[in-house]
Amino acid sequence: MRARFGGSRDRWKTSGSDIGMDELLVNLTSEQQKIIDWGESSRVLNVTAKAGSGKSTTAAELLARRIGQGNRVLALTFTRNGARELVELMAQKEGFRFSSSGGAFYKSANGLVISTFDSFLRPELVKVGVSEALWATIGWISVVESVVEQGGAILCKEHPETFDRVHLRSQIWDLCGLLERHVRLDPSIEKSLRPIWDEVAREAHRKKRLMIGEYQQLVKANAVGIAKQCREAFQYVVVDESQDTSEHELEVLVALSGSIPMVLLGDPGQNLMAFRGALGDLGVFFRDRGVPCEAGSLSENRRSTQKLVVGQNSLQSGNGWTGALARGGNGVVGKEPVTLGGVTETQLLDALSYVLGCFLRGGSRSENHGVSGNVQGLLRERVGLLTEVGAMDENRRPSVEILVPTNDAGSSLVSALWHRGFNVPFLEAKVNPFETPLAMLLKSWCNPDGEHMWMRIGLVMESQFRLARGSAHGRAREELDAIQGALMDWCLRHPGSGASFVSSLEEARGVISGISCDPNVSTELAHRCLKRVSAVLEKWQKVYLKSDLGAMLDWLIYATNSVPGSSRRDRSRKGPQSSEPWLFQRVREAGVTVSGVSDLLEFWSQQATRRPSSGLPHGFPCIKTINGAKGDTVDVSILFHAEKIPFRPRAGGLEMSSDTARRQSDDLALAYVAASRARYVHLEFVLQRLGEYHRRPLPGWIYSRLDR
Repeated sequence: MRARFGGSRDRWKTSGSDIGMDELLVNLTSEQQKIIDWGESSRVLNVTAKAGSGKSTTAAELLARRIGQGNRVLALTFTRNGARELVELMAQKEGFRFSSSGGAFYKSANGLVISTFDSFLRPELVKVGVSEALWATIGWISVVESVVEQGGAILCKEHPETFDRVHLRSQIWDLCGLLERHVRLDPSIEKSLRPIWDEVAREAHRKKRLMIGEYQQLVKANAVGIAKQCREAFQYVVVDESQDTSEHELEVLVALSGSIPMVLLGDPGQNLMAFRGALGDLGVFFRDRGVPCEAGSLSENRRSTQKLVVGQNSLQSGNGWTGALARGGNGVVGKEPVTLGGVTETQLLDALSYVLGCFLRGGSRSENHGVSGNVQGLLRERVGLLTEVGAMDENRRPSVEILVPTNDAGSSLVSALWHRGFNVPFLEAKVNPFETPLAMLLKSWCNPDGEHMWMRIGLVMESQFRLARGSAHGRAREELDAIQGALMDWCLRHPGSGASFVSSLEEARGVISGISCDPNVSTELAHRCLKRVSAVLEKWQKVYLKSDLGAMLDWLIYATNSVPGSSRRDRSRKGPQSSEPWLFQRVREAGVTVSGVSDLLEFWSQQATRRPSSGLPHGFPCIKTINGAKGDTVDVSILFHAEKIPFRPRAGGLEMSSDTARRQSDDLALAYVAASRARYVHLEFVLQRLGEYHRRPLPGWIYSRLDR
């Protein structure tokens, strides 16, 4: 199947406030223009592009210029999201229309190829005769879990001073990364870990899978052959997010550098993948290999206010960073970034709720949850700033992103905020929020007619069984599984004779009634579930005939308990004033009809696919991990539990390796990325201690206790 990108749709246009910062940079800075006009004198241009400096816009303009000059251009990046965003930027320009036959590999008819390194290198390896390149690479999480399962207890027993059960996965995560890259470990630790690692590798080979390190070795061994093929196919190379380049990818770039002009765009200060071997500043490695490399810079931050830029620079320079710093700002002086300290988790969560109320509910809340007058004053100043710059008024709320260190922390925060009256979704990396099971259920409920009507009816019935199975055991669970399977098979086999939706629901209720009369259905729970399914279908028919979106959404919430507090224990607690999923809220406010819901969700899904970093619209806060937020631009960023950076406990073997400095740079990059997402306001919440990167108060930051 060939996916196509390009063209535009007018329906539900995104307002200018929802567009990413890069798309607003219409006028190029002198730094950007210099890079686009680069004369290729040294064959390699290594550009340090600070956060908010318009790197993506520069990359897009550079690609358009080179294609316009008749060159065949290869643009490489490291993530699917990064490749899709670059494709979307180019598709907005005249003459660029992309097709993809799979993976993150996009080709335009005018000679431009945009791809992740992995999607590009694997076919190239096959071309040079490496058949193992067709083997899938075993997932890194699977590797770590296998090592923990096979040897975790042994490592804790033999090396109690290094490994503990609480942090075992994080410690093994680090050490496996070092083994993968052939970094020297403490001999006693390597002696214990190596046999376990080798057994995991043998199991992967039996399944025709490659370990990540083995794939990297294949690339390094065939770098010259890959470079030769690239020289025949392309005349120019651009690498986006170059700080994420690993050694095997570097080998290919070095082999190419003598014959093809190459521009590298990245920021070593945002190198979040150093623990996995990302090199950071490629200029150092090119010069070490004797390759002439000219240095370029994008240092003018046009995203954040001037005082936020000062705070971001202070965070880096105050913690040993010797690389380039940003300058300037978005034209607004603004307010300093703030760190707020609490003594209990409850205090931190209550204060976060108060902050969200200030930004999202008209700037005020009656409940201050014990927040000190000093903190209230700081927030009033920042609400005033948002109002002054037009990011907040009676009709508009600022875009707010809450950053957390891990996926588990994000999931926990969703529930904690729900009990405090806020329905904030956790957007996991690589997950389209408009293609989740909840979104599919909403489409089915509001638009049941059409070719796949019986699949949609089956999806709604399945949601009822999923709820019932949560409290079922033994015989009752077996009956529910058998009944659900029979109903799903019946829906899939239904001929779809063109009957109306209403008559189809009546037919489905007749089938359910027949199952209820079956003597083999003996448990009370199974009978209650069937009765509820029938009632849901009957109500679905009534609200469908009314064609009222509000009524449809209200009854879908009741029918599926599609809220975070769906258990009996959760329902006894306080929930949001409008206890419905954020997606339902957004559909409600879009003002579409029932029949327009599917088209609306499809449109939003395409936006999320093409522009993954755009997040959610203004007035809809979201939660993301720091890694998942890289590339985002929002009005307000809030780092929750900043004291947990670095959040990966380190094993003793790592401290003895040559990667210690790289690890420290990796951790500082997390703090810097978190601090550099916001246009106007950045807040950090810490519990009991300031954390690694604020152990000494930094210039340009404000520190305050929540209770003083």
